[in-house]
Amino acid sequence: MRALPKRTTIGMSVVFGMAVFVLPVLGFPGVTATEMPVVMPEREIEMPLAAGATAATPQVAPAVIGARESIRLLSDRGNREIVARIDTGASGSSIDKDLARSLGLVPQRSETRTVRNAMGVRERQVVKFKYVMGGREISTTATIADRSKLSTPMIIGRADLTGFLIDPSQEFLTTPGTDIHSR
Repeated sequence: MRALPKRTTIGMSVVFGMAVFVLPVLGFPGVTATEMPVVMPEREIEMPLAAGATAATPQVAPAVIGARESIRLLSDRGNREIVARIDTGASGSSIDKDLARSLGLVPQRSETRTVRNAMGVRERQVVKFKYVMGGREISTTATIADRSKLSTPMIIGRADLTGFLIDPSQEFLTTPGTDIHSR
């Protein structure tokens, strides 16, 4: 058997149910699998639970969503179905000012958020509301912006994407749904 080169830590994607985990794996560059020494793990790997869950808590499988999804905005003035863009580069969500007004969403005067984007740094007012995406009711606080010249009246940022898996190569993988799970 030839001498093995220096070990290198690499990442290996492992699919467990509907979740993908990246595990650190020791590898030897240029060495085939048949030449690799077999090493047994020192301890069993524990899979993490969702935040606030226990082993007895029933787990809702994550919904897979695409780059754009149909969502249902909920308000006292009636519900409205729109198309929203899923934006993992945005920390929070943002809704068009005219859409917010038509739904009767009133900005929280004392509350603003600093937003950094390609247009610079700005302070924006926020509104609180609920919407349904992929059969899940989501409570959010979103910034208000003029999105009239953009392709969608709302973007959904990372803060609202807990419990979802995103496939950026697809669109419209879910409907808002009538079987709603609150989170």
